[in-house]
Amino acid sequence: MHSQSPSDPIATIRFYGALNDFLSPQWRHKNMTFKYQDHQSVKDVIESLGVPHPEIQLILVNGQPAGFDHKLKPGIKISAYPFFHTIDVDSLNLANPKPYIYLKFILDVHLGKLARYLRFAGFDAILLPFLEDHEIVTEANRQDRIILTRDLGLLKIKSVTFGYWLRSQNPEKQFLEVVRHFNIRKSDFSPWKRCSLCNSIIHPIEKQDIESTLRPGTREHFHEFYQCENCGKVYWKGSHFERLDSWLHKIMNRLQDT
Repeated sequence: MHSQSPSDPIATIRFYGALNDFLSPQWRHKNMTFKYQDHQSVKDVIESLGVPHPEIQLILVNGQPAGFDHKLKPGIKISAYPFFHTIDVDSLNLANPKPYIYLKFILDVHLGKLARYLRFAGFDAILLPFLEDHEIVTEANRQDRIILTRDLGLLKIKSVTFGYWLRSQNPEKQFLEVVRHFNIRKSDFSPWKRCSLCNSIIHPIEKQDIESTLRPGTREHFHEFYQCENCGKVYWKGSHFERLDSWLHKIMNRLQDT
């Protein structure tokens, strides 16, 4: 507790829901009292405590909706909330109205397997391994893409618009996180339309056109093939396809249709 006068630069903040994932255990689900500098905004304080702004939808200052640029004053109480998926908050003045414009993603270099899973499901997911963090942000904003990352520092860059920090290190669990956080519906899926290597569209191709490139076992047992329009990779419905297709459809069947 602080002994303070009404003019002391001290405020209180509390984070709700999944935003507590970013806090040390001793500060989760609790009010935190802190000193601030005169020039600081709500956003400055939120990110100094480890919470990236793209994951916040609603900020209340003394019970009233406020934006990230709200300036701090002595004694104010800040409440920060993650994105709501089951409560209608459209009528409120939200700090961050929606977590995306389009369901298009850009992933950092460590998320190659997640990128492939997203592409298997039909989502536009690019991975540009040679880009620096600020270049990823520039490209994400240019194309209205959502940044997916395990790097908190990347999401704290001021110019980030849409982004999500993946909690799990397991690619299949990461995929489920993305589905849940962005409220993805069954109708958003379009499985087996994109190349898992380069993200381009794949099309059916006659077996005779690529037969010379196939291994003997593949040539003998499979007759339906697809090819990427960009990199030329050839696909067929082998055992790997069957496992992933079953996994995807189990997820899709649990989701809403629209």
